[in-house]
Amino acid sequence: MPIELPRISARNLPTVVDAIVLFPDDQESGLSVLLETTIDEAQNLFAAARLLGMIDDSGGVMELARMMERATVIDRRTLLRHYVERFDAFRYWKRRIGQGFEPLEAARETKTIYEIDNGAADTRDWFLDVGVFCGSIQEDGVKVSPVSGKSIELGSVVADILNRGESAIASIEGYLGPAVWAKLALPVRDHLTRAAERLSENAPPDEIVRSVGLGLDAYLAETGEEEVGGYANQALTLGQTVQKLHDDAVIVSKQKNVLGYATAIRNAAEHPDTDADLPGASWALSTKTAQSYLRVALDTIRSVDARREGRYEL
Repeated sequence: MPIELPRISARNLPTVVDAIVLFPDDQESGLSVLLETTIDEAQNLFAAARLLGMIDDSGGVMELARMMERATVIDRRTLLRHYVERFDAFRYWKRRIGQGFEPLEAARETKTIYEIDNGAADTRDWFLDVGVFCGSIQEDGVKVSPVSGKSIELGSVVADILNRGESAIASIEGYLGPAVWAKLALPVRDHLTRAAERLSENAPPDEIVRSVGLGLDAYLAETGEEEVGGYANQALTLGQTVQKLHDDAVIVSKQKNVLGYATAIRNAAEHPDTDADLPGASWALSTKTAQSYLRVALDTIRSVDARREGRYEL
């Protein structure tokens, strides 16, 4: 789907949250009052906030963005960075900058890959504006910046969230590849990223497996819906979804068998003591199993995506 980058000043983006809190019944007009600007400019800022995932389509503020209401000026920028760096097009452009590409050259490539309607120079300027303001890049030489929280109350929390989240996203996207990552729906990304974050925190293996399973559920259901239909709003288990995908010729037998492993591990995580073969005993999952489960899920996603492109890869 083509992307249009609204004409904005990045420094005004945190004020969108203030307007929603202070003027819940007339948010755009409230923003124009707070910034002493036009309704058109306020509408552009709301469009940019939706594009970055700060607010949803109904104007609701995302949980982390709501922290801006009580954060310091510096931390408001750091919180904005959370959303800027999760914007696929910006993250790709930033990676190219880190590889030594010129900003305009990187913008041309990003514009093509992500179908950005704006011109290459406008795309570069938009990324520079939001990137420099939130601290993701340094204007001097356009260098990538590390994360650091500033205020006593929120600083360390914000830095931890951002560093863990950016690392998790980078690892998942790097494993899948930018092309596959770009196709994933937001719920799929969120579940997989959350699993990687929790894995890095040595969380209980069953919790990690459940998060991966939710991501796999969302991906397979979305794939089935796009390919043949009849998957949306269906209360199917992972095993039922896998069988239906095979029956509908969306996946082939080897992919079904790999997903059979995924179904068994998830069942052991969610229902450890209901296995008829283990009367009075329970399954215990190891961290290595959780790690393998995440990799199997990612390999399956790559394989199914390749199948949809006419290639057969495992």
